[in-house]
Amino acid sequence: MRLLDLLTNKGFAREKIKGIVDSNPHKDGRVLHGLPVYAKERFFAERQEDCSDIIISSAAFEHEIYEELQPVLPERVQLIRLYDGKLGCQVPL
Repeated sequence: MRLLDLLTNKGFAREKIKGIVDSNPHKDGRVLHGLPVYAKERFFAERQEDCSDIIISSAAFEHEIYEELQPVLPERVQLIRLYDGKLGCQVPL
């Protein structure tokens, strides 16, 4: 998975990545590259309190996802846009 490789190269500890949130409810409960996949609804119901950072990894819907999540997340959760260039790296689309 390119995202996991990128995060590792940028110094993110793989063991700190707790899962993947996907808007497709059919992916809920699956495992992708060793990480559990949560439907958005289940994430908010069960796992949001465990979260300190969320990385948006959809280039096409980054702005839309940010606008949806930013007002509902606690202030302690950092919402990171992968494709806005602020991570200091070029992310291939």
